[in-house]
Amino acid sequence: MPQLDKKAIDQMLRGYFADLLSKSEEIVFLAPDVPKFDREQEIDGTDSAIGQLQQRLAAGQIDHLTKFEARELAVRYLGENAHVPQDE
Repeated sequence: MPQLDKKAIDQMLRGYFADLLSKSEEIVFLAPDVPKFDREQEIDGTDSAIGQLQQRLAAGQIDHLTKFEARELAVRYLGENAHVPQDE
């Protein structure tokens, strides 16, 4: 069964967040055409979500969505039998 080490996890997360950034940039590019889009509200909401996630992770409180996303990311890179160490 494939297993992840810290270096592999770091590379996967960098790729994951690079994809999210690319999608966000695409949304920002298209957003001026959407009348209800409030860029400042989106930025504030994102900053708030990041802060909350950092606090939960620092406290070791990992919610189900974060666990699900981590599992999906591991499966994408390592296949269905990927094993993610609980402490990682």
